[in-house]
Amino acid sequence: MDKIQTIEKLFYFVVVYSYLILPLLYLFQSIKKRELITLAIYGVLFFSLLSIYDFLPTRNWRILYICLYTYIEYSIFAYLISLSINSKPFKRIILFASIAFLIFQTLFYLFADFKRLDSIPVGIETILIIVYTAFYFIIISK
Repeated sequence: MDKIQTIEKLFYFVVVYSYLILPLLYLFQSIKKRELITLAIYGVLFFSLLSIYDFLPTRNWRILYICLYTYIEYSIFAYLISLSINSKPFKRIILFASIAFLIFQTLFYLFADFKRLDSIPVGIETILIIVYTAFYFIIISK
């Protein structure tokens, strides 16, 4: 095996198995909060999703899987941020943006032609999470 392939496999295993750290942290905590439970579920879910990707039968299933992966990841981070904020208007904004993002991602999946990565939805997901985080720090600083 080539050195580059070996390093590539090493990074893949680091990414996949690092998700198992989150449920382990949950098991060793004495306080069981919603945030910790959510992170533990996130770790187990994404470890499982990354483990089955190579066994998906066709290109269409893989593309659908990528879209679901992106939306589930976004949903978990949006949920964690909304748990930390007490502002009802901001929670409504997160809910509205999440529904809009789901609609956009569904339309993107149906009408766009992409080969490997849904880079536009990933970019929008990133921008939304950054905006939520900025609002979170603005609200906390008041």
